[in-house]
Amino acid sequence: MDTSKNQSNKQTPASAASELERFTQIVRKQLGIRTLEIRRMDSLDFHSVSVWQVEKALRAACEAGRESMRRRRSKPKKQPKTSD
Repeated sequence: MDTSKNQSNKQTPASAASELERFTQIVRKQLGIRTLEIRRMDSLDFHSVSVWQVEKALRAACEAGRESMRRRRSKPKKQPKTSD
């Protein structure tokens, strides 16, 4: 399903970069993959990983998403300006 046109899923460049940074941290820690960049060499772009490593990485990504939602919900909402 393509959600790229969904208005609620729009990301700012900063949030997209932050998300990619978080994904990179997860794959480094859980899967031992140095980067998510395409390097155009099979030995660098394809990796053998165990299913339990994939499970740990997916769980870490889910937890990162939950944490992100908690942070968003805990931010105070801006009050609209009213004219007197």
